[in-house]
Amino acid sequence: MKKTTLTFVNCGTDVAPPTTTLFDCMVFDVAHGKMEAGNVVNMLQRLGGPETKEKGNNSRLFTINDDGTVSPTAAPHLLLGVDFVP
Repeated sequence: MKKTTLTFVNCGTDVAPPTTTLFDCMVFDVAHGKMEAGNVVNMLQRLGGPETKEKGNNSRLFTINDDGTVSPTAAPHLLLGVDFVP
């Protein structure tokens, strides 16, 4: 992901104007490497220096499935999703 546009909406009306921010080298990361339903997936940004991904660590490997959903490569039965917060 190189460019992200964030839009904040509340009850169908914009609460703030859309902002576009450039994020470089963003990755998804399954929290604590626990491939289980309900676990958190963080979005991390590498801030320079050497890469720190340990060999064999699958928590940052994701697959875009044929139907457009996204799953951890090591756990294709799980999908990225969000909790609804009213």
